[in-house]
Amino acid sequence: MNIESTRDGEEIQFRLSDKMTFTDHQKFRDILTEVSESGCSRCVIDLSRLDFIDSAGLGMLMIASDASGRENWDLLVRHPRGVVRQVLELADFGKVVRLEL
Repeated sequence: MNIESTRDGEEIQFRLSDKMTFTDHQKFRDILTEVSESGCSRCVIDLSRLDFIDSAGLGMLMIASDASGRENWDLLVRHPRGVVRQVLELADFGKVVRLEL
């Protein structure tokens, strides 16, 4: 998984690309640490360039959702496409995480 991050005021955004799998667990934890330490009130995870996500990737998004509730910041998962969108829709992920399709 490749990660690009930007910050604009109270919002921090991460654009993920390539694949999100179990091997990316530590990278994703680093994202959550960055959000926590930034003091931002909103985190956007942009999946528009992500080509694949497995069940571990879904679990990481659930961990982000839990962290946002505990730490009081908003989470938005934005623009999944192709197979990634299909997986999120099949898992009915919009009930767990706010999705912007």
